[in-house]
Amino acid sequence: MKALPRWLLVLALLLSAACEDFSRPAEPVWDKQPCAHCRMLVSDPRYAGQLVNRNHERLYFDDPGCLAAYVHSHAAELERAWVHAGSGWVPAERARFSAGQPSPMGYDFLPDPNGEHDFAAVTRAAATRHDRGAP
Repeated sequence: MKALPRWLLVLALLLSAACEDFSRPAEPVWDKQPCAHCRMLVSDPRYAGQLVNRNHERLYFDDPGCLAAYVHSHAAELERAWVHAGSGWVPAERARFSAGQPSPMGYDFLPDPNGEHDFAAVTRAAATRHDRGAP
């Protein structure tokens, strides 16, 4: 069997990437996908986050604080963001969070429908921590 021409393989990859729906969240490769902020592996769905930037790149995060810190630093590039809350993905701007819950990178926010904080509060806390030099 003859191999396909290289240009045909490139075209197939481009077409498959163009078909991805960036308006919806997608599952990371659990325990293999690195966090776009701290590089730790995304392994616990309770704390996972993701975003799509204006270049249609999907980035994953292992902690809501990592997502918030990235959003704080790259706000102009943000198109959509989600956090994993309970049984599925929720738009970050509509999510609620409980504070004081141990999280993978120590930001200590947990997505919780009954939480007292919104994503803006998580972002402010992450920005303060980032400004002090913490990851």
